[in-house]
Amino acid sequence: MSYGRRRDTGGGGFDDQRVHRGAERRLLCRGTRIRLDSVVYSFERGNSPEAIQKEYTLLTLPQIYSAIAFYLDHQAGIRSYLEAKQQAIEASSIPLAEANPELWARLQHARRAMSKPDPLASAFLRMLT
Repeated sequence: MSYGRRRDTGGGGFDDQRVHRGAERRLLCRGTRIRLDSVVYSFERGNSPEAIQKEYTLLTLPQIYSAIAFYLDHQAGIRSYLEAKQQAIEASSIPLAEANPELWARLQHARRAMSKPDPLASAFLRMLT
């Protein structure tokens, strides 16, 4: 078994010993079903590998360090990959106002009601002063 880098010949360009492609061509930490982007986002928030392991207990520290190393080796490509995923999510999302107008109206009504001062609370506060 070779432990050197192995390129994906399927045109993806991001397959080696540290990560693999899972369902829907998602990048996963090698030997797991935990997505690389989960580790990357946690790392970008400033979490240490040890803190990341507390979030993702199925990952070993060597797997986390490998995922971070892979990210740092391919930072520009991973950034593009994550941005494309985010754009796809946004493009496929339907605004709640369109998806469920009744729920949207109820939420808007509740938001307006919560922003109005409560007359009983106002009277109580006046009594205290």
